[in-house]
Amino acid sequence: MRLNYLCVATQVSLLLAALHLSSCGTGATCLPAANGANSAQPAAAGTIQAGSGGVQAGGYEVIRYNQAGRADPALNGTLHLGLDQQDGRTALLIDVADTAFATTVALDVRYNATRVHPAEVQYAALLGSGEQVLSAAFLDTPGRASLGQTAIGDYRPPALHGRFATLYFAPGPAVRTASAIGGVHQNPDGVDCEIEGLPNFDVWTDIFAQSVKLTWFGGWDYGDGDQNGEVNIADMSPIGLYFAQNTASNWAAVRADYNHNTEVNISDLTPIGQYYGERTTSYTIEGSDDVEGAARTFIASLDWDDCEPYNSTGAVTGQLYPAFNRWQYTISASSAFTYSQLFFLDSNTDIGVYLHVTPCLDDGAGKTATKEVVFAYSDGPDALTIDAFNIKAAEATGGAGETGDLFGSAATQMSVLANQQLTLALDSFSGTYSTAWDAFDFDSADLSNLPLSAPQADELLYACREMILGKLTWDAQQAGAVDFRWTGGWLTDGGGASSGTGDPGLCTVFPDDDPQSDSSLPEGLLVLNLPEFEESLPATGSGFGVHMDVAAEISYAITADVTADLRVPLMQPYWQMTELELLTKLYLGADTYARIPFELTGDAPPMDDPATCLLELRSVDASGNASGPPISFTFNGVSLLEPGQFAVPQVPPPGAPGDTAHVWAFICLIPGQQLQPGLRYAFRLNCGAGWSSINSPEGLLDAVAPAS
Repeated sequence: MRLNYLCVATQVSLLLAALHLSSCGTGATCLPAANGANSAQPAAAGTIQAGSGGVQAGGYEVIRYNQAGRADPALNGTLHLGLDQQDGRTALLIDVADTAFATTVALDVRYNATRVHPAEVQYAALLGSGEQVLSAAFLDTPGRASLGQTAIGDYRPPALHGRFATLYFAPGPAVRTASAIGGVHQNPDGVDCEIEGLPNFDVWTDIFAQSVKLTWFGGWDYGDGDQNGEVNIADMSPIGLYFAQNTASNWAAVRADYNHNTEVNISDLTPIGQYYGERTTSYTIEGSDDVEGAARTFIASLDWDDCEPYNSTGAVTGQLYPAFNRWQYTISASSAFTYSQLFFLDSNTDIGVYLHVTPCLDDGAGKTATKEVVFAYSDGPDALTIDAFNIKAAEATGGAGETGDLFGSAATQMSVLANQQLTLALDSFSGTYSTAWDAFDFDSADLSNLPLSAPQADELLYACREMILGKLTWDAQQAGAVDFRWTGGWLTDGGGASSGTGDPGLCTVFPDDDPQSDSSLPEGLLVLNLPEFEESLPATGSGFGVHMDVAAEISYAITADVTADLRVPLMQPYWQMTELELLTKLYLGADTYARIPFELTGDAPPMDDPATCLLELRSVDASGNASGPPISFTFNGVSLLEPGQFAVPQVPPPGAPGDTAHVWAFICLIPGQQLQPGLRYAFRLNCGAGWSSINSPEGLLDAVAPAS
């Protein structure tokens, strides 16, 4: 195909300028040029022949393209033709008179290729100067010559009235011609190409909804800028519209970037010439097994009425629609060709088939594009529904607790020891793992029954665990034993909070001074909630995705009953001794002499042994958690105390057989210089077997300034 470029622009240096005609040649009748481009007399109007569609004169026929890029007989009234003989050649004079569509004049000229051939075209300056107008001519196709000019960028020509072009024909057929135009578009990639790095054809499978959606765009039809299914002279119009622009600054220009180098320039006329006259009228969708050469089954045929038309004004950067036409087709349970029918094309039972899209023209077919459909993620699960989970005591310190207990039902109750710390964590979860062909019991403790490799199973467990922890919420609160006293939150997340998300974390059970601890009333309540949700997990390293859901909210209420730690005496203030003044506050900067009675439950420890008897005053924050270093007291067996010392004036005698309650007191001298304002304080005592608290929350001591 010989392509003649005729254009001059200020931005780029082009090869040829639009030629101005100074005369019309002997015997021509021409219209006077409105812009003074020539002074020829009007050409005689041609005659419209029945069934020809164009304007005819002396064996030549001319038809003009409309704004949609279609050859349109409705524009015949804007054309006037004349013939002249010049130096042994026939000059076809083409005049245009138009006030409505003046930005582009694109024409096809039909002639008898056995008698003449086009030799040269000369454009008048009817639409404008070379800096304002882009010109092109396609002359090498036997029987058809195409001429066109289009305004560049925002330039708008005035009303057209005068000579447009002169096309010269030499006698005899062309010595060398291009192949005949026509046929289906021959982009070697078919619809499965890339436009600016974006896929022009894609298939998306939703195995959960049992549907497959095919999408492709008109961007594959190189040279067809007006997106009407045919590459012709009218497709130079988008080049003129976006001339010298690039897709980075104006994404809509992608429609005119026919050679896909991100810039619209004169070189974009080349694909028009390369694919000139090629057309596409429909697309055929077929399916087959995923084996090369497998027989294809017809699914559907889509034509131009089935597309979503382009809209350049709504072009979105990085998206091919609406910059190009878009075709979409969904195969589902309700489509003419159903999802089940597609599934049964899988003759080799490898859970995959091919979908093919072929551009068509009458009985011709272009390059077929093929995509694979996988009915289940071959590298991972289809769907995972969780219906249960377990919380585990992963670690226990203090007291005499043990790990390994699982809590995962609505009626779970755990027994915990005073002074014990438990670390609670998500242990396991279970449900159903479904594929397109089967369903399996799912237990995170053992995935050997699932069709997964070991690495895939590990990645699945990690992804699902992270999802559950992101959704799981918990709240710790007091349970039935309303008189139970603690010096901090039942559960903490490291910052003293009593509720949170993820693993419940550290649970600290404080000394039990609840007289009901031997009853059936639980002291603590841990409420866990996994809400209903449906979500796709991020793709794992192996590339497979996980669609996970909790069909119904899962809530567990775990109760805890604190039992005595036989290794540690449990003490509480002996409030009945009203004749003795109880310590209720501490004084900043002043040493405070304190005498505090309390009841001992359990065997009496060796309170007079300074090696095993320790006393501390600990500062606590608003939540009852330890804050800052403690003030330590040393044992002094006499009543004359120094700051930081304590004594037991009279060691209680051992109780009678079966009597484990002892009422006694200790005295101490509190160093006021070590107290800090704004904190509260609590005593704790260690008699060789572990720490035990004396102060309950309502008995915490405030550090205040002494009275003046």
